[in-house]
Amino acid sequence: LYPNPKGWSAAINAWETFQLEWLNDSQVHCIDPSKTSSSKTILTPIDVYGGERKIVAIPTTEKVFVIEARQAGVWTSWKADEKGLLAYTVDPTAKHRDHADNDCGNDPTIDKWAYYVYPNGVANPEPNCGFFDKALVGVGQSVSYNGIDVTLEAAVDGLYYVKIKID
Repeated sequence: LYPNPKGWSAAINAWETFQLEWLNDSQVHCIDPSKTSSSKTILTPIDVYGGERKIVAIPTTEKVFVIEARQAGVWTSWKADEKGLLAYTVDPTAKHRDHADNDCGNDPTIDKWAYYVYPNGVANPEPNCGFFDKALVGVGQSVSYNGIDVTLEAAVDGLYYVKIKID
């Protein structure tokens, strides 16, 4: 979440934090869609230190559907009301590409390792040049990918209550 007119975040996203082994395995809520049809968890935002769970990872046929909570924190400079879940798909086999030529956002025609998944009812607002707030899933909203529905049920005292339903 790079500098833009709305703010910036130096907090590394949850997927890369996991890859760097900066999260304990217990902080990853991994769901096998072939073994469960629903789950609930409580996420602590990646922008703040500590917390029992930092990431939901759901492997699908080709990608991993990742959910993390985001809010203003020590490494983040944006408005306090800009908070919620951030959902994205990751291709764990992709060659890492970031800031490719002529890239300014979430364009699926440009090969990258990850893409935002926007809340239900929000179209991909390309070009989305760093405006992360369009991708945040607020309380009462859901985001869906490949038969997986994720709802932010509540955000209380810095904890994000998440419900996952798998068709």
